[in-house]
Amino acid sequence: MYGLDSYPIKRHLLCVLPLVLTMFLLWFMVGPDSSMAAYFAAHREAHPALTRAMQIITTWANAPLYIFYAVLLLSAWRNKSMPLRNFVLGAAAGFLVAFILCEICKIAVGRQRPLTGNGFAPFSFTNANHSFPSGHTTRILSSALPIAHRYGNILLALTLGCLIALVGFSRVYLSWHYPSDILGGLIMGSIGGYVAWRVSRSSWLLKNPKKMESATVTNTRP
Repeated sequence: MYGLDSYPIKRHLLCVLPLVLTMFLLWFMVGPDSSMAAYFAAHREAHPALTRAMQIITTWANAPLYIFYAVLLLSAWRNKSMPLRNFVLGAAAGFLVAFILCEICKIAVGRQRPLTGNGFAPFSFTNANHSFPSGHTTRILSSALPIAHRYGNILLALTLGCLIALVGFSRVYLSWHYPSDILGGLIMGSIGGYVAWRVSRSSWLLKNPKKMESATVTNTRP
């Protein structure tokens, strides 16, 4: 019941599809990764208002999700809700795993950021060499997936997917990352989403998994 077969893969795909389509569209319209920095540097100079909007998105898009989890945690504490507590703990575990994996990859790969160069400096601790994978994409995806999994609503999953795609695009637009870095962040965030789903249903958190699952379904009907 709690294996890979019951993982909500459809909701997961709805969350990542807008991001994947956006990155492939960039490759189709602009060209390979090496073309991105020069193209968007010129675009930023010509469109300062859009640049400011991208800066706001890249800085603040995660904040509503963090606030949402804080509210849920407070609600779980006040109402002594084990399903809600386990959900938040699972989401935190998934986020932490994704974050650690992302940072390890950044250091090990050492890919230079678009405005720094186009080479690699493996095992570097310099931020300029931490282009792959995208940490912003990793964090927002690992934060959004548990919400999409718990609240089984197609429209919600697609809305979260569009938010994730906006963050990924903003990172490319501002020349902090290449599209391939964004897809690397997608992999890290997806791992975090799966870990969150598994941890929230783990036997060491649940005395009665079937009862918890039933309560979760009941409490999360749209």
